[in-house]
Amino acid sequence: MLYVHPLIQDLGLVFFLVALYYGFQRFRQTFLRQKAVFPWNRHVAAGAAAYGLWIVGYFVGMWAAESKWGDEAATGLHEATGTALLVVILCAAALGWTMNLWKKPRKALPLIHMSLGATAFLLFLFQAATGIRILWIYVLPH
Repeated sequence: MLYVHPLIQDLGLVFFLVALYYGFQRFRQTFLRQKAVFPWNRHVAAGAAAYGLWIVGYFVGMWAAESKWGDEAATGLHEATGTALLVVILCAAALGWTMNLWKKPRKALPLIHMSLGATAFLLFLFQAATGIRILWIYVLPH
C-alpha cells in the first residue's frame, strides 16, 4: 500500500497542473488585462479531481503508515506537512466551490484562491521530497 499512496498523489499532481494552467489564464485575463480564454468548467473539473485525489491520497498514506509502522504519524515531518496541505486544500476547495456556485466578477477571492493553490503546490513539492526520502530509506530494499 505504500506504493499506492504516491501514485495517487502523482495523479493528483497531473490534474493540479492542468487546473493551474487554466487558472493562470484567468489571472492573465483579470489582472494582467491580456486576452486569454478561461475555461471555467475545465478548471473546476481539474481542480476538483486534483484536490479529491490529494485528499484520498492523504488518507491512504495515513492508513499505509499505520499498517506499516503502527502509527500514522511515524513519518514525522511528512505526515505533519501532509496535514497542513490537507487544511490548505480544504480552504482552496471551499473558495473554489463558493466562486463556482455564485459566479460573478471578483478580484479578492480569486487571488486568495490562487495563493492557497500556490501554497498547496509548494507544500506538495516538500511532501514529494520527504516522501521520496521515506521510500528510499525505509521501504525500498537495499
